[in-house]
Amino acid sequence: MKYVIIPLRDYASEPIEAENREDALVDFASKMNTDMSIYFRAVPENELENTLKRERSEAHEEFVIDWMKEVLIEDFDVKDEWKARDLAEWAYDVYCDGNGLTEYECIECAYANHYYDDGYYEDGDEVQ
Repeated sequence: MKYVIIPLRDYASEPIEAENREDALVDFASKMNTDMSIYFRAVPENELENTLKRERSEAHEEFVIDWMKEVLIEDFDVKDEWKARDLAEWAYDVYCDGNGLTEYECIECAYANHYYDDGYYEDGDEVQ
C-alpha cells in the first residue's frame, strides 16, 4: 500500500509517495532537512480523498466559528470571549441545519435566544 504525505498546515509541496509511512516521512524530512512529522501526516493513498475532505471541512468550520465569534464581540458587544465562542458554535450549528438563514442571521438568532436566556444582560450583569 502506498502512503501520501499531506500537510497539517500550509507547508504544502509536491506530494511524496512511498511504500510505507515511515519511508514517506523520512523522505520528506530529508528534503526539508528537518523532522517534519509535526507538520505533516502520512495517510494511506486509498484514504487520501476522504481525509482531505474531512480536514477541509474542519478547517472551514473553525474559520466560520472564529468569524462568528469576532462578530459577536465587535457587533453585539459580547465581552466574554468564551461566551462568544459558545454562541458562535451554536450559531454555526443552526447555519449547518440548512434552514435558509445566512451566517449573520444565525448569529443574530444565537444572540437573541441564548445571550439573554442564559442569565446575562447585554452589559454583562447577571440576571437576579
